[in-house]
Amino acid sequence: SDVCSSDLATVPAVALASTTVASGPGLNAAVAGQPTEFVIDSMDQFGNQITTGGDVFTVAFAGVTNPPQASVVDQADGTYRVTYTATNASSHELSVMMSGQHIASSPFTVQVASNPTTSAGKCTAQLTSLDTISAGTAAALEIVTYDQFGNLRSDSADTFSVEFVGAETHSLSVTKNADGKYVTSQVLETVGIYSVTIKLGDSPIVSSPLQVQVLSAAVSAPHSNMEALPAVFIAGSTHTMVLTSFDQYSNALPDGEANFAVSVADAAVQATIDDNVDGTYSVSVHTTQTGTYAVDVKLAGVALAGS
Repeated sequence: SDVCSSDLATVPAVALASTTVASGPGLNAAVAGQPTEFVIDSMDQFGNQITTGGDVFTVAFAGVTNPPQASVVDQADGTYRVTYTATNASSHELSVMMSGQHIASSPFTVQVASNPTTSAGKCTAQLTSLDTISAGTAAALEIVTYDQFGNLRSDSADTFSVEFVGAETHSLSVTKNADGKYVTSQVLETVGIYSVTIKLGDSPIVSSPLQVQVLSAAVSAPHSNMEALPAVFIAGSTHTMVLTSFDQYSNALPDGEANFAVSVADAAVQATIDDNVDGTYSVSVHTTQTGTYAVDVKLAGVALAGS
């Protein structure tokens, strides 16, 4: 008998969400500000690859503020290219759905890393010392790095320039220390207000400049001075000299209350000291007897310069 044969062409059934799969780097990781992608492969219920386009997929992110918007491009061959650009460095929940149903393995977890470029316009700095310090102590600060989207850059390796400008000028270069922080300090010895400028390259960071005020340190007897006694003065008269107090860095003190003491070995001489409450003191010497006398001025047992 004659046998009749013919070819049987089998095509995929309709696409099914639960068997449809996705692959590509964008399902697991992304970098803020850099486009990333993945591909959806439409499958029927038997796992056959769909070879035509026309299916509709919804791609959405959750768990973050300002979630990225995804673009889905139908390749007309059963595959769909998905592209998105995230800006928030954090963990994102990525859902890929067809007809209201998740595809296989959806939702995915995408870890978005910060952008590898530090943005001067987002970096901050703050004083870790007080903004008012005494002469001879250090003004200290810490710089925190961020990318252009405001994401913290824990893996940055930048070099910042820091300049203190005031009664003194100091320029510093700051790199990350062994603890992973950008910190620096500068000892300031001269009284005044200092502007602290922090730059990344030629660009100031967002919180620059900072300001530091330096006040005088404690009064120092060896650095304080008094007007010279006259070589000769008339018995019965009183001579008054001005004592000016300074700290060890030669900053004049703006107020009084230092416990200077004046003494003369001979009881025939009367010596007094008055606080003018402006960092100066009036030292008065009076005697009615002729002679040569040594006038000593001390602070906590330490002699005044020239005394």
